[in-house]
Amino acid sequence: MAEIPLAQPDISEQEIAGVAEVLRSTRLSQGPRLVEFEAALAKRCSCSGAVAVSSGTAALDLCLQALDIGPGDEIITPSFTFVATVNAIVRRGATPVFIDICRDTMNMDWADLARCVSDRTRAVIVVHLYGRPVAMDPILEFCRANDLKLIEDACEALGAITDGSPVGSLGDCGVFGFYPNKLITTGEGGAIVSRDPELLALCRALRNQGRNAKGFLADRLGHNYRLAEPACALGVGQLARLDEFLERRTEAAIRYNRLLAKLPGVSLSPPDCSHGRIAWFVYVLTLDGPQSWRDQVIAEMARKGIELGDYFPAVHLLDFYGQRYPTLPGTLPVTEDIAGRTVALPFFTAITAKQQVTVCDELARVLTSRR
Repeated sequence: MAEIPLAQPDISEQEIAGVAEVLRSTRLSQGPRLVEFEAALAKRCSCSGAVAVSSGTAALDLCLQALDIGPGDEIITPSFTFVATVNAIVRRGATPVFIDICRDTMNMDWADLARCVSDRTRAVIVVHLYGRPVAMDPILEFCRANDLKLIEDACEALGAITDGSPVGSLGDCGVFGFYPNKLITTGEGGAIVSRDPELLALCRALRNQGRNAKGFLADRLGHNYRLAEPACALGVGQLARLDEFLERRTEAAIRYNRLLAKLPGVSLSPPDCSHGRIAWFVYVLTLDGPQSWRDQVIAEMARKGIELGDYFPAVHLLDFYGQRYPTLPGTLPVTEDIAGRTVALPFFTAITAKQQVTVCDELARVLTSRR
């Protein structure tokens, strides 16, 4: 096990006690903690409601189903994202159309939208990558002009703000993930938020085998995407601490920026955001070298007991997607340039200044030895 891990959750004794209380009760699913968690999440996101589900991927799947996305439809989304974003599209039988990213933010380049749209385009999935919010105004305008649905993949960005609004609240729906490396965790888990009560009601039915509010009557094809009461109890406690988490992670990101400012051979992401607030999910830098160089750096740091991550491979270059949805060379120049050179440093709410100094000192030694 790494002495300094890439990520780890921050769970308090009070949260453990809350989970234990549920375990001692007689209600382990679809109970009061689910209602409490969804209400708190909806309030946090300035939305009409929330639907807690078993994962962020499940949340994406339900949104696409609720919006009637299926075979023959095209969905615009970045290739530079966690593969789950694209998996959800393909699982619905739709076709992903990959959009390029901006070099500085690594978020989708809205100026590339016009290239991607066709008469089969039904929706855009915006990804607030690494917790950095996308500037939504031009994307919202484009979607309105082209009659497209808009889904916000905010799985990495709970607590981020864009143009005065919480991420997830501006599209037709937004999704979050609560895996242990996220801003808050429920172990596994995810959620949908929306300002559309009908869409939320449909997602609730789909989450529970397509059953309506009358009990066992099912009038549509659904899933078991429920989130258990112990997970919801943990989510309630974690969500109450979100502002604390955001503040501590911002402090850690600022410290990394300061420690790495003069390190040659790396490019750092912008430390702030002119149109909103970053919810620091991970801390990613770009190495000035090829992918083989990046992989060697990760391996050498691992030998020192420091875990790094290759966040993220370009989805369109993965074998499965490259064979089924080929992208013409040169279509995504920024994505292809950056994807093989990005490195995520150890980053979590409880990371200490001493751990960060160790990471940066050892990284400097590795980079210097390789020059």
